[in-house]
Amino acid sequence: MKKRALELGADLAGIASAATLNAFPPDPRWPQTPERISPYTKSVIVLVQRIPAGAFRTKSNVPVQYMDMLVLRKMDKIAYRLASELERQGHPTFVTAAQETDWDYKRASYGRLSTRHLGVEAGLGTLGLEVNILTPEFGPRVYLTGILTELELEPDQRITEQVCIGESCSRCLHSCPPNAVQHWGIDKRGCISSTRSTRRRPRCS
Repeated sequence: MKKRALELGADLAGIASAATLNAFPPDPRWPQTPERISPYTKSVIVLVQRIPAGAFRTKSNVPVQYMDMLVLRKMDKIAYRLASELERQGHPTFVTAAQETDWDYKRASYGRLSTRHLGVEAGLGTLGLEVNILTPEFGPRVYLTGILTELELEPDQRITEQVCIGESCSRCLHSCPPNAVQHWGIDKRGCISSTRSTRRRPRCS
């Protein structure tokens, strides 16, 4: 499955066990788990699409927004094709939205699944100081999506060495306009305030 995902154009791909995701949600009080969506899911295929850095060097946020749209569109097409191929082989499979908000869930600030935690469990990266996922290949400039399937696949192992070197670097901490990075945490209200008041959107979801 991972090889096929790369053939279709994904930059990275990994497999996470639905049982593991169900047993260890990011926040047990608000379980963003596969079983909350479908109790039949056995595995989650996680795709990563890198975001070209050039748009972030422009004078306005418009190129970033357009590049985001293109990247998400490409990733959705790859995920849909992979899900369709699995369906044709007799394995019920569907794709989750890469960027979504469940308005009835956790004060409307979270999706049904945490894609960054999918990436961690699939061995694609580790969480950084600002609790975004960092991949060894592309750092934080990535989007992720999950494909939920009833086919049981061999899960990947988590990365054991932390990609982010933490406070000895602190580039994200010092470069965050509203000072929202909280040493392995994020002030979401502060992050949102900067998003609304500045032309350049910070990548600190």
